[in-house]
Amino acid sequence: MAVEDSLTAQTTAVMTRNEAAFGRGDLDGVIANYAEDAVLVRPGKVYRGRTEIRAMFAEVFDHFDGLTPQSNTMTVAGRLALLTWTATSASGRLVQGVDSFVIEQDQIVAQSYVGAL
Repeated sequence: MAVEDSLTAQTTAVMTRNEAAFGRGDLDGVIANYAEDAVLVRPGKVYRGRTEIRAMFAEVFDHFDGLTPQSNTMTVAGRLALLTWTATSASGRLVQGVDSFVIEQDQIVAQSYVGAL
């Protein structure tokens, strides 16, 4: 059980750090949380490695300028995390999403995402 608790604490720390960077619109901060060979999957698209993931997040930040988080729920079990969230864009558009993450060695190695882009 101690190993599971340690993994959960590490995953929670990565998720908290990533959420804070995303909330600030800090692209470099977000990308620093991903492993070099991380994979991000969303419906119809796969992003491999930091370069492709950076481009996707740059598009998100451009498309949803001024995104303000409204609520979220994070559930963590060992190296797995599930995040459900809602946010409002600067134009007042409500955006919702569900993300799942796999964390290894203090970095995101895999993520799946369903929501608006």
